[in-house]
Amino acid sequence: MLFRPICDSIARSVADLLDSGKVDPHHVDEIVYVGGTTCLPGLDELCLTAGFNEDINTPFSMGTVIGGGIGDPTTVLARGCALQAALIASLTEEDVELKKAFERSSELTEVKTTSKILGLVFPDESGNELGGTWIPLVPAETVLPARRTATFDIGLSEQSKRFAFELWEVSEGIRVEKVVPPKGEAVDDEDEEEEEEVEVKHKTLTKEALIGAAEAQAVLGIQVKGPSKEAGKWTTTVEATIIVDASGAVDVTVKEIGKDGAVATVKAPAP
Repeated sequence: MLFRPICDSIARSVADLLDSGKVDPHHVDEIVYVGGTTCLPGLDELCLTAGFNEDINTPFSMGTVIGGGIGDPTTVLARGCALQAALIASLTEEDVELKKAFERSSELTEVKTTSKILGLVFPDESGNELGGTWIPLVPAETVLPARRTATFDIGLSEQSKRFAFELWEVSEGIRVEKVVPPKGEAVDDEDEEEEEEVEVKHKTLTKEALIGAAEAQAVLGIQVKGPSKEAGKWTTTVEATIIVDASGAVDVTVKEIGKDGAVATVKAPAP
C-alpha cells in the first residue's frame, strides 16, 4: 500500500525514541495517536512491531478510532485545547501565580518527579520476588507534589491479628526468556524441522531502597468463612494514603476502614 513507507518510518522513529530514552517497549502501557491520519489502517500493526506488549492500549484496541470518545485521534488535540482554554479563562486576578505557569520560560514549568515506583510490601509467605503482597502507589516519573490513595484487603497473622508493611522504592525491569513454541500437528519425521527458540519478555520488579516500615494491631479483622481455600484466614480492609511533597519527603498512612480502626504511619524526610 502507498501508506506503507510512512508507517515504516513512523515505526522506526518510535523505536529510536524508546532506545534513546533507554525505555523497553514492554514497559509502555498505552500509545496515544493524534490526528485523523493516524486512523488509517495498518499503522497500528506496524507500530506494534517495535516490541510492545500485546496487551498495550491503542485507539484501535480500545475502539475509539471507530466509536469515538476520549482518546479519539481526530478530536484529542481539540479536546486538549478546549480544556486548556477553559482553564485559562477561569483564572481570576487573584490567580497571579497560577497564570505565570502559562508563560513561556516560566520557572513553574520546571517540575520534580519521582525516579522510581513507590509502594508498599506486606510480607507474606507467597515467595514472590518482592517477598510479599505488592501495592504500587506512586508510579515512576510522577510530578511532585503528589498524593495517592488505595483501598485493599490484607492478611493478618492468625495469632496476633497484626499487620506490617514496608515502604520501598522499586524499579521495573525486563526478564527475557527463550522458549521453544509448541508444536503444531504431527508431521512425518523427514519433514519435521527443529523449532527455533523465541524470546518472551516478562516484567520484573526489583527492590532498590527501603524507606521505612511500620506495623499495627488490627481491630476490625474478619475471618474468611466457607469452603474456599482461604477459609479460616483473617483479613482486614485498609486504606493507604501516600503524600510526596515537592522536596521528596514522604508521608504514608495505612488505616483500617471503619470506626476506631488501627493506624500505622511511615514518615521519611527529603533525601
